[in-house]
Amino acid sequence: MSLTATTAPLRRFARRAWYATFLGFLIPTAGCMIAPLDGRQIATKNSKIHCLGATFQPNEMVHVEAWNWLTNNWDIIDHAYTGTSSVNAHGYSWRLWTTSVQVPEFFYWQSDEDGEYVLIRSVRFEGDWDYDGDELPTFESWSFSPETPLIDFYNMHGTGTTHAKVYLK
Repeated sequence: MSLTATTAPLRRFARRAWYATFLGFLIPTAGCMIAPLDGRQIATKNSKIHCLGATFQPNEMVHVEAWNWLTNNWDIIDHAYTGTSSVNAHGYSWRLWTTSVQVPEFFYWQSDEDGEYVLIRSVRFEGDWDYDGDELPTFESWSFSPETPLIDFYNMHGTGTTHAKVYLK
């Protein structure tokens, strides 16, 4: 086993622990992206990708973005608004948003050792087109446990990033 293979889980844990600490400050002002989970698979590039998340404000705009490898920028591919009713979990009152997106085939799809993928993230829009807004943390797994403190929940299920890789099957 290589040194890289043995240190990768430790680096991932350290990144997740740092991010969870940062998340304690970020979550009360931003929110999160629950879906797609990191590593999710879709059948074709034409398949819709279900996106779901939450923030703390009603009627708040959230941009769904894809990484454009040609321009090295995040491009807005859709947006959604949070609802007015709330869901209580992890000590907070959440407003959910949802949308399904089809990522354009060109300039967004990349490859790695696991296959072709696209990077997806969500950003809470704050009304200033010159400001990107708050990137929302992502998850690699999920289990509904609303009594678990948010930081503990993120330590168990979070990716340590603000984007998700969605692969082709």
